[in-house]
Amino acid sequence: MVSKTSAFGLRQYSPIEVLNDDELMPVLQSALLTICKELRLGEPESQYFVDEVWKGEWPQTVLELEERLQHTVSSLVSPQVMREALDRRALLISEQVAPYIVGDSLLDIGSGDGMVSWLLRERVSRIVLTDVHHYLDPRINLQMHNYCQGQPLLVDDTFDTCMLLTVLHHAEDPEGLLCETRRVCRNRAIVIESVYGVPPDPQGNKVISLMDFERQRKYATFIDWLYNRVFHDGVPVPYNFNTPRGWRKLFTAKGWSIFREIDLGIDQPLVPEYHFLFVLETVESSPHEIN
Repeated sequence: MVSKTSAFGLRQYSPIEVLNDDELMPVLQSALLTICKELRLGEPESQYFVDEVWKGEWPQTVLELEERLQHTVSSLVSPQVMREALDRRALLISEQVAPYIVGDSLLDIGSGDGMVSWLLRERVSRIVLTDVHHYLDPRINLQMHNYCQGQPLLVDDTFDTCMLLTVLHHAEDPEGLLCETRRVCRNRAIVIESVYGVPPDPQGNKVISLMDFERQRKYATFIDWLYNRVFHDGVPVPYNFNTPRGWRKLFTAKGWSIFREIDLGIDQPLVPEYHFLFVLETVESSPHEIN
């Protein structure tokens, strides 16, 4: 198999390659059991799901594995239970970002199902969503624009706050999307990113920090793929992960100052990736140091 590279020049791993890493197996299995608990699965169903992931010989293609596990998930988890788990995820994110929203207009870039913005609708008077596909939940009644990867954002205004919530590592060109965000953002951007490169924890309570950086990136690859290609269908996964330090350098290079940075850790039981939250400001609006 020919290895591909990410937007940052790093080798990309397929989910099948990740599953073949025996040292990662116990960490991934523990993560899967956390996900199963969030999906209200009992012990027999949870073990069945784990066994299905590591079932016998691997399929010839990742697509075959996706389809097999999609079928498994649909047989174990009702649409209502999945929707409730997604709503809990959206509620947590909305609570994490709400304190940092400024002004009366908000652009949610890579908005997904739109639920995070929907939960913030009483916080700002104008919200616009944009994404590469129409994933919008039918309950959501907000203005929506499509955009194409690598093209300008199709909005005809600027916004006080822009959000990029676990979006940049999904972009084919993260740097380009950051530049576009800077173009339409008047004051502040709120970014949540899945990261690797988490340093060792002296307290020993961050399991992911016990792995080397390459295995941290493999772990992020599998969790990202599972959530976006098995629990969902067709979400782009270019695996453009970066370290917290790498994101900092990129943000400042693209004209942002970092107002605040928060280590969220593995905060989402449905998507147990390691997250950082960055609050960015346009240099002209109000430069601050990390708080």
